[in-house]
Parts: sequence; C-alpha cells; structure tokens
Amino acid sequence: MEIAIIADDAKKELMTQFCIAYCGILSKHNLCATATTAKYISEYLEPLGSFSLTASMVSNYVKKDLIGNPVKKQYDREQIARLFFVAVAKNVLSIEDIRLLFEMQHETYEPKRAYDYFCSEFENVLQFVFGLKENLDTVGTDSNDTKTMLRNTIIAVAYKVCVGRLENFNHINAL
Repeated sequence: MEIAIIADDAKKELMTQFCIAYCGILSKHNLCATATTAKYISEYLEPLGSFSLTASMVSNYVKKDLIGNPVKKQYDREQIARLFFVAVAKNVLSIEDIRLLFEMQHETYEPKRAYDYFCSEFENVLQFVFGLKENLDTVGTDSNDTKTMLRNTIIAVAYKVCVGRLENFNHINAL
C-alpha cells in the first residue's frame, strides 16, 4: 500500500507524533511525502541547530543523483531517509563524501537497515556527547567499515551541534 504523508501546517507536530508512534506499521508500506518534505525535515531537525533543508537543496541533491527523482512530486521512504541523512551529514561532509557513504551503504546494507542504524547511532552519539550516558553503545551485531564511517560522521556532527550550543550559550551570557 502507498501512504502519502500530508498535514496542514497546524497539524505537523501531530502528524510527526503519529508517524513515530506507528513507525513499525508504516515501515511495511511505501511512504511518500509531498513538496513540503524539505520543510518537514528541517522542522524535525531544528532543535539540533543548523540542519536546514530547502526545496532547492533537495532539487540539487536529485540533480547530483544523491536521491532519486520524485514520482508525481512525491518522495518514497528511501528517498526521505536519504534526505534525513544528507540534512545531517552535509554539516561535516562534502556532497562527494556523502555519495561515497551511500555507495558503501548500498554494498553493505539494504536501505531500511541502513536507516535504522543511522537513527540508532545518531541517538546513541547525541546522548553520549551531551553527557546523558558515559559510553557509546554498540549498535547492531556486526562491525565493518561502513558502520565505522557512519559513527565517525555522526560523532563529528554531534560535536558540531555541541559547539553550536556552547556558542549560543556564551552569546546569551555576554548580553
């Protein structure tokens, strides 16, 4: 079944909560989003800082073949997963480096498993960097260069977020 994620701006938060609550069920279907995909991803990542994504950026990623062309102006779940990763990784990696990571991922994991690793590792590293846990957990059961590169990328992103928060804190205290 194909499910389109569409919500009025006033209901975006409710839609986000719905998708998170039913991610197990939704993951079994082909999900797609409308032209507001970039805005949705940016809003979702906003608490972390400068993870903005615009429609023109998405268009550029399609042109550079980082994500596939939308079908009838809609992106499927694999494209949305890639956009989330690009929105995060572009803060520390070049487009070519992101392309290389996607190639490594493609050779090692199917898209759903790769995205699950990304989400788990991102949460794991953020909690560690912000002092919510003392050690990084092992994510998954295997170990390879792809997972190591993913973890290192996320660590770089997390420390960049941390530095950004510190800069904002110092700026506020200076006032």
